[in-house]
Amino acid sequence: MKTEELKRQEATQPAVARKQAFGPPRYEVRTNKQAFEVDVYMPGVDAKSAEIVLEKGTLTVEGSRTEVAAAGWRPLYREIPDVDYRLRLQLNVEVDEEAIRAKSENGVLTITLPTAEEAKPRTIAIK
Repeated sequence: MKTEELKRQEATQPAVARKQAFGPPRYEVRTNKQAFEVDVYMPGVDAKSAEIVLEKGTLTVEGSRTEVAAAGWRPLYREIPDVDYRLRLQLNVEVDEEAIRAKSENGVLTITLPTAEEAKPRTIAIK
């Protein structure tokens, strides 16, 4: 049976965050003549728990955020839920798959997709 103090505390605090299903992360896309860059915002996701797949012109980015309490600590209250992120982008240009690079810094995964030579714009001389 709950004590009156515990009942009062539960009534004054919002519910603890729970695990969510896949959610779409926020992202930005930039381009120049050489490449596309995609910044995927996945706070709390480290590089070890993220996965990038390019298959049949579709870029898929997945990552899981799981809060782990530091040794000797136990969480009392959380508003930020554990979440699995999934982003699918259909690419409309050929990329050089061998030259794709990715880096993760401060919760932002940056993926560089170099444009394939055959897809780069060409200037045609008029005779």
